[in-house]
Amino acid sequence: SALVSVAIMLIWVLLMETPRRGLFFGKKPPFSKSIIRAAKKYHGYYFSWAIIYTFWYHPTEATWGHLMGFSYIFVLLLQGSASSAPMPAVISSLQSRLPYCLVKTLEGAGHMAPITHAKATAAHI
Repeated sequence: SALVSVAIMLIWVLLMETPRRGLFFGKKPPFSKSIIRAAKKYHGYYFSWAIIYTFWYHPTEATWGHLMGFSYIFVLLLQGSASSAPMPAVISSLQSRLPYCLVKTLEGAGHMAPITHAKATAAHI
């Protein structure tokens, strides 16, 4: 069931990226704009649930190497400079609760920075 939640999440990403990149060798299937708009509007709810469910179903390994890597990634908060209005407030709230976290801003990136600015994201990780 955790695998299904991740598979649905990946299909959802493909659906959201179809207008920009196409689906099959650059060809764009005839998806309704309202379906794609709804997928973009509500993806955060499903993605949050899928990630939490997957970590619940597959907890991290309890070795020092895994725990140290997880704690580093957990406290690295990336935000895009072009993100929507609530995101800086969310980052600020998280930063106040995680005083040792590292906050980085990706210039020109929006909400989907790991996809649209993959190299810049990878450089920070």
